[in-house]
Amino acid sequence: MKKKLDKGPFIALVIFVIIIAAVCVMFMVQRNAVRSDLAKRIAELGPENGSTPASIEDLKTAIALYENELSKYLNDADKTGLYWKILATRLHDKQMYGDALNAIDRAVFYYPTDPFLHYLKGVCSGQMAKASYGAEVQPYYDLSEESYLKAIALDQTYSRPYYGLGVLYVYELGRAPEAIPYLERYVYQLRTYDVDALFVLAGAYYVSGESEKAISAYDEIISRTRNEERKNEALKNKQIILDGIYGL
Repeated sequence: MKKKLDKGPFIALVIFVIIIAAVCVMFMVQRNAVRSDLAKRIAELGPENGSTPASIEDLKTAIALYENELSKYLNDADKTGLYWKILATRLHDKQMYGDALNAIDRAVFYYPTDPFLHYLKGVCSGQMAKASYGAEVQPYYDLSEESYLKAIALDQTYSRPYYGLGVLYVYELGRAPEAIPYLERYVYQLRTYDVDALFVLAGAYYVSGESEKAISAYDEIISRTRNEERKNEALKNKQIILDGIYGL
């Protein structure tokens, strides 16, 4: 007897998407109506029918008269951006990376300087590259790299894009030397206890021909971690490097 699939989470996500879309449409309709009405009323304050206020004082008067409408428009826009951001995060969590990218772009329209959104775009683009074929692969990897770099440029203390970019360079793009400065900042300044990142950094050192630094990184892992499996992995990798250097 076939086991019935639990469609509950999927249906809930669909309903959530529909609600978000409906709310966004409502906000956009209201926003456009407010903007049209506001422009019309400000124009009526001008010296001639259909013209805008001629002086700074007239403009100040118009803004004061409709300050509440402007505030409402700003609040609605902020809510719309927040809903797109939530939707993008939920879609990422459901591994619906293509749809997540579309939602991220809508959220970025409202929050262009939010480093988290650009980081999330880097993650989703990288995942889409892995799921793509042929000529479609590289553009996604390019977008992933660009997004991580944008996130770092916006906030140099935000740690996630440093690690994401390091993994992208080492494992996906084969550009390990470029990963090193980002991983070093992540490991030694931002997240000093991240053993997984130390493994990536050690691998980047080794591939880049910096064997001594790779050995030091594995020694750090061995001294830091309490996970015996990870410690043994670091010991094994270290021994492989030593065998290559000294023929032990």
